[in-house]
Amino acid sequence: MKVASKPKAATRPTPKVIAPPAKKVAAATGLVVRELQPPPQVAEVIDHPAHYHQGTYETINVIEAWELGFHLGNAVKYIARAGKKGSRVDDLRKAKWYIDRELSREGAA
Repeated sequence: MKVASKPKAATRPTPKVIAPPAKKVAAATGLVVRELQPPPQVAEVIDHPAHYHQGTYETINVIEAWELGFHLGNAVKYIARAGKKGSRVDDLRKAKWYIDRELSREGAA
């Protein structure tokens, strides 16, 4: 006895994608290959947010140059951005919290 089967759905052909190393293919075929870059505003928000700049200094660079570590680095971060991203008082309280935390680690609290 034969069992009826469902008809197969029509399938679309998969488009071909040019992937690296596309430069050789592009050179041979005359195609232009461009690398995708994120929009500048996205990169700036992630890599260089305005609330972490003080003139020509970026907070992360200062923290790393001074080798401040986690607690003191966060204290400097919150002091540097105080009032630029939210409440100035909240940022200063966060900085104080990190300083208090560092003092307790040093046994000075």
